Amino acid sequence: MIRVTKLLEVIVFQGHPLVRALHPSTMELTKERELTQRGDCVIGVSADKAACDLSSAVKDALRTAGVSVTFTIWVGGERFEFTARGSRGLLLDDRRDMVIRRSQ
Repeated sequence: MIRVTKLLEVIVFQGHPLVRALHPSTMELTKERELTQRGDCVIGVSADKAACDLSSAVKDALRTAGVSVTFTIWVGGERFEFTARGSRGLLLDDRRDMVIRRSQ
């Protein structure tokens, strides 16, 4: 039996003149308002949530090995979507950031 559960977590964030989003395997949202040029993985600042702020249901789902997670980012009139998998090892306790890493 395959069980399908859909959960939704909305995270609002802002752009920044220094957002470059050039890192090949990492994307980061941060609650910080400012950004340096070293932050080449940051895709948004002033996020209203960090990893620790996610709902318990979403955290539990993300900690399920192999679970499929779809991220949708709306910017202006554009929509960007990608899929990731959960992992038992996720801590999801950071109070400032949320980091999504691409495995090799």
